Amino acid sequence: NGEVAKALLDGFEGNYLQCDGYSAYPYAVRGTPVTLLGCFDHARRKFREAEDALSEKAKKTGKVPKCTEALSMINTLYRLERQMNDQKLNDEQRTAFRQQHAVPQLKILHEWLQDNVSKVPPRSLTGKAILYTLNQWSKLIVYCEHGQLNISNIMAENAIRPYVIGRKAFLFCNTPKGAKACATFY
Repeated sequence: NGEVAKALLDGFEGNYLQCDGYSAYPYAVRGTPVTLLGCFDHARRKFREAEDALSEKAKKTGKVPKCTEALSMINTLYRLERQMNDQKLNDEQRTAFRQQHAVPQLKILHEWLQDNVSKVPPRSLTGKAILYTLNQWSKLIVYCEHGQLNISNIMAENAIRPYVIGRKAFLFCNTPKGAKACATFY
């Protein structure tokens, strides 16, 4: 019900909270000035899963699958982010660059999503990816508001990955010495 997220964020004084589409986050920031910022990696990952699940027959039809079309549009957004990073733009320049280049691409993607949501079975992987992206849309586009914001929270996820993977390893710390060694390592 979001109580844990609300407790974890108690006292948070930032303007933005970047997160995935977990339903607890809107509850956790309700009544605060915090703006939720979506993560395009989560949307992109769903389309990638749909593409990976395509049968060989579907891949050989010569027709570009809808999940591949969506990935192409999302990858255009990531290319723009790399261009900004390569140019070492400051926050103000990044905001202007996104307004000029990313916002029109986002409009194209949003229109495509709206046009195709009814053309794909909603329980298919592509259908689920489209619905997820549309449901998260207002949060996904927030990154264009300010140059300090990121299109994705993958850097934060990569930073905690060793602890998440370590959680499984902790199951094998079945002695006090093993647990102490593991704790020392972390």
